[in-house]
Amino acid sequence: MQSIYNLVQEDPAFFTWVFGIINILCLSFAYFNKQSHERSLKRLEQDLKFTAERRLKIFDLKATEYGKYVTDLDSFGKKNQIEMPERMQPIFEEYLQNYLAATEAGDKEREHQVIGWFSSQVSALMQEVLKDVLKLKSESNRLKLIATDEMLVTSEQIEILTQESMDCTNEYMKDFTDIIFNQKNEKTEAFQVKAASLADEIQKHSKSLLNQMRLELADI
Repeated sequence: MQSIYNLVQEDPAFFTWVFGIINILCLSFAYFNKQSHERSLKRLEQDLKFTAERRLKIFDLKATEYGKYVTDLDSFGKKNQIEMPERMQPIFEEYLQNYLAATEAGDKEREHQVIGWFSSQVSALMQEVLKDVLKLKSESNRLKLIATDEMLVTSEQIEILTQESMDCTNEYMKDFTDIIFNQKNEKTEAFQVKAASLADEIQKHSKSLLNQMRLELADI
């Protein structure tokens, strides 16, 4: 310490200059370190903001697509279990009434007309169902682009069950007239059992898919 003091005493101007340079360097280091720190914080803030906005957009996209698919699937199930039978009943009653009247009158031409009318009405309903199935498939294909592997498996099972339900209904309606007039009640009962079983399976897998969607959205 004494030697350092002696050096300072011998040339105080020099050491004053040295201490001044050191102070300037320290201040410069502190300033640039602060600037670098602020830039890092700014970049971090921008990265976090970008990540948050990206996650929000992904959430909105998935929530919209999931919601649309689930809504359409629910509408399809209700339509086929409730609306279609209600719409089919008056068509069948009118058909039966007109056909029996034509039969009693011995009017073969009228019989053919009634059968043709009935077939066209049934065909129109089935085309409507087919349109709904194709719409669901389109929604399902869009869903596959953003769905998890688990959701893909469930949605594919729903597709298979929906197609089976469609095929089952087509098969029954194809022989509907013969079944009714020849009183083949066992075929009607078999159709009802199979249709109900398929409907239950679709509903079960739909609930499973909905739960998977909720969990996936919660993780975003």
